[in-house]
Amino acid sequence: HLTELAGIDEQHHALRIHTIVISTQHDEFVEPEDATDESKARAEKAMVERITDDIQHILIPSVVSKLPDNLQKLFKPDYKLWVNPTGRFVIGGPQTKNHFKGLKDSPAVL
Repeated sequence: HLTELAGIDEQHHALRIHTIVISTQHDEFVEPEDATDESKARAEKAMVERITDDIQHILIPSVVSKLPDNLQKLFKPDYKLWVNPTGRFVIGGPQTKNHFKGLKDSPAVL
């Protein structure tokens, strides 16, 4: 059924959540073994894997459990989860410069 593949029914109601994207700031809780690029990449991979596991097994179940039944049913086990898809997110907030005039020292997230 084409509408099911698109994730909607004939009345254009959602049938499932297809993709969840979460960008989350974190500290560097896994230190590289040395200063090589390979060691840094392994440490970064380990951090993303741990954050992803926490999101899948703690955050998402907690959020879903608080939703009404009609929304809970949209969360099927085959959703795609993207965590920090644009890369590292260790430094953020007011200590960064976001290059928007007048917002240089703002803690706002845009």
